[in-house]
Amino acid sequence: MIPPAPSRFRLRFLFIALALFIVGSAMAVSCGGPSIPKESQWMSHVRALADDALEGRGTGTHGMEGAADYVARELEKYGVHAAGDSATYFQHVPFLSRRVKEEDCSLALVRGRRVTRLEFGRDAILSMKPDHAPKVDARLVFVGHGLHVPELDYSDLEGVDLKGAIAVFVYGTPKRIRGARASHASSLDQRWNAFRAAGAVGMIRISAAARDSFPWDRFAAGRFEPSLVLDGRSFDETPGAKIAMFWNPNRAAPLFKGARYTWATIRKIAREGRQLPRFELPYRLRATIASEVRPVECRNVVGLIEGSDKKLRDEVVVLSGHLDHLGISTPVDGDSIYNGAMDNASGCATLLEVARMIRRSGHAPKRSLLFLFTTGEESGLLGARYFAARPTVGKRRLVANLNIDMFLPIQPIRGITAQGIDESELGNDARKVAKAESLKVIPDPSPERNYFIRSDQYPFIRRGIPALMIEAGPVDSAGRAAEAAWNKNHYHKPSDDAVQDIDLAAVARYDRYIVALTRHVADRARAPRWHDESYFKRFAKR
Repeated sequence: MIPPAPSRFRLRFLFIALALFIVGSAMAVSCGGPSIPKESQWMSHVRALADDALEGRGTGTHGMEGAADYVARELEKYGVHAAGDSATYFQHVPFLSRRVKEEDCSLALVRGRRVTRLEFGRDAILSMKPDHAPKVDARLVFVGHGLHVPELDYSDLEGVDLKGAIAVFVYGTPKRIRGARASHASSLDQRWNAFRAAGAVGMIRISAAARDSFPWDRFAAGRFEPSLVLDGRSFDETPGAKIAMFWNPNRAAPLFKGARYTWATIRKIAREGRQLPRFELPYRLRATIASEVRPVECRNVVGLIEGSDKKLRDEVVVLSGHLDHLGISTPVDGDSIYNGAMDNASGCATLLEVARMIRRSGHAPKRSLLFLFTTGEESGLLGARYFAARPTVGKRRLVANLNIDMFLPIQPIRGITAQGIDESELGNDARKVAKAESLKVIPDPSPERNYFIRSDQYPFIRRGIPALMIEAGPVDSAGRAAEAAWNKNHYHKPSDDAVQDIDLAAVARYDRYIVALTRHVADRARAPRWHDESYFKRFAKR
């Protein structure tokens, strides 16, 4: 969620001064806690990036600019070369910011002559990702999970008439469609491409989860905050969509009243992991939509360590992590700054530590390493999408991506989870290095949450570049419970700040693993390849 940006010129120098103060004091002060151990350079980065002075690092805000300046200074201090635009550490990323003008909008369900007015926020909210039509009047068709995966002999759209209709779907996948391929089919553009090909003019998403890590009330409270999209037709994920909405699952029963199945039945089937039925809903949706649009610019941070091998140095391994978070948003217990210490100051701190340790070793790996700190991840992987499409180094140079996002060093680390581990030779590397580091490789414990498409490795995969997202993997029920408790209490909340119990020994072990994996991948005899059976190999062929 993006807070409104104050005047750039009025506050820029204040934030730069604050960021400089943070850098100078982070090694000695711990936000009211004890002094930071000298060996915990990682923790000093987290405290700097998650400090209240940066106001949650919202994309397009001065807090995010201060965070980008901080990271650039650290890279320069470690001797990492600038690899952004015009010999700087920054890649400028152009956005459009769309904000709903709800006072000029209306929403209703129509059945014959009966018109039922709906309330924004209580019943549904608009997604501001598409360039909405000003008026919409279309029938509603329920399409189950809304997935079209012909190579797995599965389609929720087969035999359904969507011409001129709005597709209503339950987010998620049935048990028989799991893994990275299912995640890909669940992505916004893949779902919309399938709906559009079938003739749909819009879509409505409903969650059937038994418990949601982001409850509706909190979700709806952010609907007035601007939504960001990349500026440029080639980046449009929903071309031709007249409307896109999120429906409150607690208010979905009226939507199914008089239909072949009730919402209670649909929810039960979805929670059991079975394929959902598809059928026409007995309503049309009538909407009037108004919004305001303005340009916004933010920056990725890009640094390069040149490889040591004369032949292989032209190939580049990208290490990425998102620098942005949610900025200032709905207060929780009186705190409105969403600091994002674990999401993802932690990952950015590890990238800085990897750069520092490799430079300090005096021995660069054979291939070049590119360190990418992205903007706009929380708004839809936007900074990574922009870089993957328009890299500041030649496109053909990129051979692999290792992405770090919220690895949660809240307990001892005895295992790792690598999203995409079965798709390419990078999985073999991840397993080999884990074994050498005495770490277990843990399968994704929550495949239904689609993490494979929810972080910055995904845009690289879509460009044909083998990639992994590497997390700490809990190895037992106690570890899984601790992680679940953290997600419930801190994920996307102001309490994800630097005043948390962090296991610094776990951090050190994770960082060692990432350094070892980075060197292993960068020193390979040949660049990593997709497995022949991987669906994603087709992107490399393109």
